[in-house]
Amino acid sequence: MVGLDLLVHHDGYTPAVESVKDKRNRDLRLLRAAGRDDPDNPRWPYFSLRDGLPVLDRAELLTLCAAMGDSSTVNSLCAELDRVDHGDSPDAHCVQSCRLWEPWCAMTVPGRKSLLP
Repeated sequence: MVGLDLLVHHDGYTPAVESVKDKRNRDLRLLRAAGRDDPDNPRWPYFSLRDGLPVLDRAELLTLCAAMGDSSTVNSLCAELDRVDHGDSPDAHCVQSCRLWEPWCAMTVPGRKSLLP
């Protein structure tokens, strides 16, 4: 085995670099593509809401809220992820955190019921 004494400097998410490279919009384009390829996965609308909340218009935010599914869908996906990862799936924790958006989504999407118990 070979060891290296290597220092990596990454400045890709400093405010100046992020702004010049328009990384927020790049990330949102990638998330939209992932959502088209995997439309039943609540990760993509969750990450899109998280990353796009400051810049997306109301119509797109409402569409993302609606795409997150109901509580039984979210809970069954999390249970399956935990089963596969022996009870401690980082992805399940991420998907479950979608529920943090639910009060806002329930207030803004007509007819939407909250996922929260």
